[in-house]
Amino acid sequence: MRKIGVDHNIIGELDKTHKHVQRRQADNLPNHIKGQAYFESHPKLRGRANPDTGYYISTGTDKLAVEFITANGEDNWTQLRRETDGTWYTTKEALVPKENRLLGWWNIDDSQHPDFFIHHPEHALAPPEETLAGGLHHIVTLQGATPFTPQTPILPQIEEAATQGIVIPVDIAPIVSTLPVTSTSTPDITPAQPPVVPSAPVIVATSGPNTLTYIPPTISGQEGGSGQGTGGAASIAATSGGTGQTVTVAAVSTNGGLKGTPPPHFSGDRDTSHNFLVNFSIFKFTNRNNDAMSNPATCITTALTYMGRTLVNPWKEQQMMELQACITRGTTDIDEVHWRTFEQAFKDTFYNTNVKAEAYQKLENLKMKDNLDVFISKFKRLVTASGIDINSHSIIHLFKKGLAGGLTTAIINSQNYDPRNPWATFQPWEEAARTCNLRWKHTQEYRTGLCQGYYAALGLKPRGPQ
Repeated sequence: MRKIGVDHNIIGELDKTHKHVQRRQADNLPNHIKGQAYFESHPKLRGRANPDTGYYISTGTDKLAVEFITANGEDNWTQLRRETDGTWYTTKEALVPKENRLLGWWNIDDSQHPDFFIHHPEHALAPPEETLAGGLHHIVTLQGATPFTPQTPILPQIEEAATQGIVIPVDIAPIVSTLPVTSTSTPDITPAQPPVVPSAPVIVATSGPNTLTYIPPTISGQEGGSGQGTGGAASIAATSGGTGQTVTVAAVSTNGGLKGTPPPHFSGDRDTSHNFLVNFSIFKFTNRNNDAMSNPATCITTALTYMGRTLVNPWKEQQMMELQACITRGTTDIDEVHWRTFEQAFKDTFYNTNVKAEAYQKLENLKMKDNLDVFISKFKRLVTASGIDINSHSIIHLFKKGLAGGLTTAIINSQNYDPRNPWATFQPWEEAARTCNLRWKHTQEYRTGLCQGYYAALGLKPRGPQ
């Protein structure tokens, strides 16, 4: 895992309206993100940043200004266009798809990559040398009379298993044997282990004279052989062919790495705070059986690892101090009050308190442009955020008002619409809008994509009709 420190140019929510972009003034992106983009540095103008400083890509005889931004909760390259006053702006349509020939993106081993898989170091395959040391750690650190009579060494078998990637846990204490060694008895020395959940089959065992065999994990309550521990713990067993003595070491199962896609990094932007909490809640539920999430106190520290930058860091420090103080006062770390307090503190600090009023204001100004699906999807999201019943008269009125003028007329003139008994719920209006819009599309010619030179430079096909 590697965490790359990149100053994000956070735009927030991006649509077809112009969004001002402040260009980077330093070449601070890794090469695998830049791809074929190059950085131009220009002198400051009267002590201010030069708007021509920033990243560009070459399109043959010309060059295009680009910037790596965070918009709509995702990291993307975008093409920049210039306003008449010399500043730069972008729109949703100017975002560059991640699959292109010129510009790069996060590598899978960057923690910012959405598919980056979090894992615990103890689950990584150890090099053969470390695995060998782990095997010997469990097998030969014995007290009392030596249980191994002169024989062919088992080191080659252990080494072969190690090179094949078989894991031997080294995070448990070695077994201490003080029993006398005899050739006729086979005492089974198994340390007591608390009941655990079934573990993954990653354990190697030695069985018989100088051989390596596999011992699968057991499930709590299931009968197992002498080489298996209690309740789902797998084991490592070493058997001396000369003496017949077996030493069994139970390996406690662990929770493993976190599953699913982690939430995007939260930097304090109020426009993304709700989405961050929703995404983390999904991530939390997916890993509800993992200690990192099932323990409320640890869940808080896990959430804090996905937050950062200037606006968030002081708040993170405050939350850690309050969590430690709460535990010091006697509240156990498994008390759900920790998470409830943290969640409410996050909402109080970063949520937009006027979200309902702002959502309704956006509904009043929302207009359909080229894509009906996008309009309906955004309309429904804003209705949910406003907290108003979608079947209310005011919402249906705003829906008709927001549709393209010709589409509203087509709905009213359609055979299914009865002006004497107009639809009183939202669904028939939505279905009629989709039907009339589809009928209109079938009468139109396909449009050519926008910015054909721009897409050609990136090796992409022009966009088809919306």
